[in-house]
Amino acid sequence: MRQRGWPITPFAILFEEGERGKSHASIGRYPPRFDRKIGGGCSSKLISGGGVVLFFSPHQDDELLALGAYAQHVISKGADAHVVLCSDGTKSCVRQILGDAHSCDKHDGLHDYRLDEAAFSDARDREYLASCQAIGYRPSRIHFAPRRAVDGSLSREEASAIIQRYLDVFPGAEVCTISPLVGESQHRDHRHLGEAAVELWRKGRIRRLNLFVEPYCLEAFRSENPDVELSHVAADGFKKAGLTSAVSQYCFWDPGVGRYAIGYHSVTGEFDAFMKEPASYWHTADGRM
Repeated sequence: MRQRGWPITPFAILFEEGERGKSHASIGRYPPRFDRKIGGGCSSKLISGGGVVLFFSPHQDDELLALGAYAQHVISKGADAHVVLCSDGTKSCVRQILGDAHSCDKHDGLHDYRLDEAAFSDARDREYLASCQAIGYRPSRIHFAPRRAVDGSLSREEASAIIQRYLDVFPGAEVCTISPLVGESQHRDHRHLGEAAVELWRKGRIRRLNLFVEPYCLEAFRSENPDVELSHVAADGFKKAGLTSAVSQYCFWDPGVGRYAIGYHSVTGEFDAFMKEPASYWHTADGRM
């Protein structure tokens, strides 16, 4: 699945303050259009007859692999969908792989790119931003959580504060994030984000909560929760093409513009499987928690 020079479509994005003490003006071809107010100056006014839906993604690529098909579905129905990235993605092993001086079967050239954590996080953000656009999010609806967590350290308290901040702007919004019921093998950032959402739901601060199971965790989830029925939505035709385009953003290799196919280096099998069957799987909080 070699990719080089995949076209980048410039688009405006929303940046939040407090991210490593700097703006993201350094991010490649994306214009430095900033609105430091949460929500980018938008209100909870609905578009095309749909409601506000908030998607909270623990890492770059979860907005696609776990949440993407459902996000695309509700956007196509007129929902005012927002996506929030909750961590910086700096601890992926791919940062070391990119500097190991080895060749790779995923692209031409050697791995000879020694990125510090800030540059690596920026590169991952480029993939996230391009993926979100391909899924169908409006540019002003693509968010970074204020003072997002360092990868692997997202606590329940931090996750709760992130979710609550957006609920303060969009009270009554539907909330979508990762189910915390996969088991001990689940990444802690995924689990803590889900647990925080469930606690807010129990307190009545979230009215409707959908909890998504990563496709690569379906077997573990069903083993842990044999009584929980999962809903799912699969993309085909035009919608599948959109999600395939989103996948391509994680496969795009062109170091000259800061694109290193980080997502595909990290979880190759998961992206290949999603390409074949792009779908989202979820259960409601009402049905299990």
